[in-house]
Amino acid sequence: MTNERVCAHPFQAGGWYKLGELRRFAAEMIGARLADPALSAMMRVQSEKWAKDWNEELYPLKVFADHKALSDDDEFCWTPDAAADFIVRATMRRHRARHRRQRPVRQVHRRPR
Repeated sequence: MTNERVCAHPFQAGGWYKLGELRRFAAEMIGARLADPALSAMMRVQSEKWAKDWNEELYPLKVFADHKALSDDDEFCWTPDAAADFIVRATMRRHRARHRRQRPVRQVHRRPR
């Protein structure tokens, strides 16, 4: 990725991609965010749909793939409208993953009057 501003991730719903592509884009995105504070701010507030998709679905898949030590040659299909967010074709097995982002529970304590 050059110094030009990132305007979207390259992953389309329903397409098959190699996990190596996801890992390379993640590394490029980290570099771009470090170099461009405006991009990093936009990614934090997710003012564009692709940023939300990246932060809440695609990047967690990269973390899952790293944790499970899946190969760069293993493939995934992003299925955001299906029961599972992804189908992963690993060398000898198939995973279906549904990522649920945990939001903090905030309790409001009111002072007695």
